[in-house]
Amino acid sequence: MAVWKPLRTRLSNHVVRRWIVNGRPSSADSALVSFCFDDFYHSAAQEGAALLGGLAMQATYFAAGALMGRTLDGLEHFTRNDVAELSAAGHEIGCHTFNHVRIPDCPALQIEEELARNRTFILETSAAGPPTSFAYPFGAADIRTKHLVSRQFGICRGIDKGVNSGLADFGQLRAVEITEAQTFADLCTYLDAAEATKGWLVFFTHDVSARPSEHGCRPDQLKAIAQEIRNRAIRVMPLCDAAAEFAPLGDS
Repeated sequence: MAVWKPLRTRLSNHVVRRWIVNGRPSSADSALVSFCFDDFYHSAAQEGAALLGGLAMQATYFAAGALMGRTLDGLEHFTRNDVAELSAAGHEIGCHTFNHVRIPDCPALQIEEELARNRTFILETSAAGPPTSFAYPFGAADIRTKHLVSRQFGICRGIDKGVNSGLADFGQLRAVEITEAQTFADLCTYLDAAEATKGWLVFFTHDVSARPSEHGCRPDQLKAIAQEIRNRAIRVMPLCDAAAEFAPLGDS
């Protein structure tokens, strides 16, 4: 059984990535970029927001309520004040599961409870309305959970690399991670693809510090790619706003 489990997981991931549950055709006339910060960390709320704000850019911050105020593996997660300040500054507060659980491992009732609890948390801590964007914790989704979550959120983001163009799957949008392992040239390749296809490129990372975690990035990396985007005159906006630009619901 242990031998077959990884194979089943790979097959499931392959199928779910190609099963479009909420397809919306693009009507964008130019490339778009969104920045996301997952989980999210205090450094992303401070360093990340300051860097993007200096270039008049706003991002989407995905919060899991149970992580607020916690320090895990030496990294500080967001504070209540972080959520309030980001929301007031026009950043989007997106939804994870409250306890940051992998939803394919959960029964439907638990998933519903996790989403409801986190939605309430965001409403109570931010200045915005109900969250409309969701990011799968760990990028984990299967056909069952993709269908379930997509009924509640019009924008669901995964972690599979690529640019969203043509008929985009709003049940599992593609995204590109910014980490120390990614070079500036690597990231620019995706910008090239977004411009060529008039696509929507979603970047995501976690913490932002001089010594980031495996899934975080350095401030100079974030600043370099953000400045490159500005130099190319590509519009940057949170997921909720970019979705409306990329594929207005009235055109779907």
